[in-house]
Amino acid sequence: MKMISILSTTRSAFLPVFKTRAAKLLLTAGLSISLLSGCSWIEPYKPTLTQGTIISQEALSLLQEGLTKTQARQLFGPPMGEDPFNPNQWDYVFYTTDDSFHPDAIKQLTLQFDADGMISSWNVSDSTPLDLK
Repeated sequence: MKMISILSTTRSAFLPVFKTRAAKLLLTAGLSISLLSGCSWIEPYKPTLTQGTIISQEALSLLQEGLTKTQARQLFGPPMGEDPFNPNQWDYVFYTTDDSFHPDAIKQLTLQFDADGMISSWNVSDSTPLDLK
C-alpha cells in the first residue's frame, strides 16, 4: 500500500510538468508552422526596374537616312549594344517594369550604318526584348 501511495504522489507531481512541457512544445510547433506558412502570405518588395535609353516619338521623327554616327549619338545617346562583329549596327533597348513610366517610349531601335558611317536603315520594335517579369 505504501508503494502505491508513493507512485501516485510521484505521478501527480510530474503530471503538471508534463502538461506544461507538452503545452510549450505544442505552442512552439504551432508558432513555427504559422511563421513558416506566413512566408507565403507576404510578398517581398520588388523595386521598379528600368534599363536602357528612352527614345521618344519626337526623336524618332528626326531620324533619316544619311545621318552620321555622331549625329545619331547626339540624337539618341550612346547605343546600348554595339556588335563587335558588326560595328555598323547599333541597338537601343528600353525596358521598365513600371507601365506608367514613359508608356509611349520605343522599346527597341536598331540602326544600320553603311560603310561610310551613314544611317542606311533602321528597325523599330515595340515589343519588349526580354521578359524579365
